[in-house]
Amino acid sequence: QHIFGRGEGTAKALATTESRCRHDGDTMVEQVHRAILLEITEGRLAPGARLREEELAESFGVSRTVVRQVPS
Repeated sequence: QHIFGRGEGTAKALATTESRCRHDGDTMVEQVHRAILLEITEGRLAPGARLREEELAESFGVSRTVVRQVPS
């Protein structure tokens, strides 16, 4: 199952997260880290839930390497 759920609200939620996580000078790893934290605080990811590297990479449009480098 996709981590952000399914349906038409998914794309909108992801686009909103993506736009709120970009800051000048941030690396892709920092942007993805901020996006994951935002997804948790906004209730789209459950705190303590197991996150799958492949799903995160696909959801954020980045490589698995970037996801691996995000601090836990």
